Amino acid sequence: MISSIALGIFLISIYLGKWLFGRIFNHLSLYVFVWFVIVFLYDLNLIRYNSVSSFTWLVILFAYVSFVLGILTSYTAFQFNPQNSDSFNSDLYFDSIWFRNDGKILVKIIIILGIIGILVALQNWYILLEKFGSIQAVLLNASLVYKMRIQRTIEGQIPYLFTLSYVAVFFAAVYSAYKNKITIVTIIPFIGVILKEMSQSARAGILNAVLLYSSTFLLFKFFIVDKKKIRLSNKSLVLGSFLLVTLVIISATFVKVTRVTNEKIKGASSQLNKLEENTFISPSIYLYFSGHIGTLEKVLKSEEKSNLLAEKTLTMFYSTVAKFGLTKRPKDHDKGYFIPVWINTGTYLREIYSDFGLVGIFIVPFLLGLFTTYFWFRFMDTGKLLYLVILSHLYIIIGFSFVIFAVRLATWVFPIILTPIFIVMVERFYRKKNPTTNN
Repeated sequence: MISSIALGIFLISIYLGKWLFGRIFNHLSLYVFVWFVIVFLYDLNLIRYNSVSSFTWLVILFAYVSFVLGILTSYTAFQFNPQNSDSFNSDLYFDSIWFRNDGKILVKIIIILGIIGILVALQNWYILLEKFGSIQAVLLNASLVYKMRIQRTIEGQIPYLFTLSYVAVFFAAVYSAYKNKITIVTIIPFIGVILKEMSQSARAGILNAVLLYSSTFLLFKFFIVDKKKIRLSNKSLVLGSFLLVTLVIISATFVKVTRVTNEKIKGASSQLNKLEENTFISPSIYLYFSGHIGTLEKVLKSEEKSNLLAEKTLTMFYSTVAKFGLTKRPKDHDKGYFIPVWINTGTYLREIYSDFGLVGIFIVPFLLGLFTTYFWFRFMDTGKLLYLVILSHLYIIIGFSFVIFAVRLATWVFPIILTPIFIVMVERFYRKKNPTTNN
């Protein structure tokens, strides 16, 4: 029954998103896609999950309606006050510093930041090798490494600088869309991301990078097609896309294999247990893409609340302030629940509810829909990379919404701050260097 309702909402939303934005891929279609998947898989009940109350389903539906209302509010505002794009000069735009000389400046930024990210990741591995003695020992103790990371007992690793890899991922996506192909240069930032996540026995950062790259690439490609009035061939993208996807899947699977020591999941059906030895589709993967609704049910029933004001939303802020002894550092990971298997993530609605209550369930998704639509139209009208940075990071929130509120992740917070800084610095540098040229 729930899956049927979710399918109906999914199909209607896909049509609505296509009508509003002229593209199948947009923030409304992304939202309903990730939520349809998690609702369908949870309802499939391959793990005998605890039943979900009507109240929880209504909360999920209410958040979706709020998100759509935010989209429609912003869309209506733009219809009544359309932006003037007549002055946009395509030739002048694609002759700016970012794309002049075949995107040479983009390539430099990607390589420099990508190499920094790789070096930081290697430093992280060096610290682990000092503790465990060999790469084999690190991999065999992946579960211990994961536990040490959560407890913050791995000392000596350089913090936060690794997020420059994600800045490089953004520029790599812009460059790929501009060149309409994926090259070795494009893959460099992912090497740093993957090495870093493997050193932490983590996967979320890889998903973050994929969401950032995919959304930035597609959005910028839509912009190019609209402004140049051309149809781009996708043949040159096939091989590069296959290589990139293969690299990501292998690395994420490798982390899963080394970290998960037991695929025996409590409450798993006989059909799911048959997949225990499957590398790509296993009980733990099914749990990752389905179980969070069960946690949300527990959170709503227990009326879980944050100890600090907007603690989950401002995790990185409180973590930074805590370094100066001004407040207690929030926990990086939340309380887990048995549903019947233990899991501690409960969709982005968990953090929103804990921070702001039921009022937040309306306000936050509404604002998410409102601002994502606003920056969609602003970017599509002007092509400003600053708008694209914000827009692509809002897409990450939406893409992660079935698991967690992405604004609490270092891989979200630092890139959305650092990338605009790099953009402004580069544009000002070239403006001073060549004051008469287009920037």
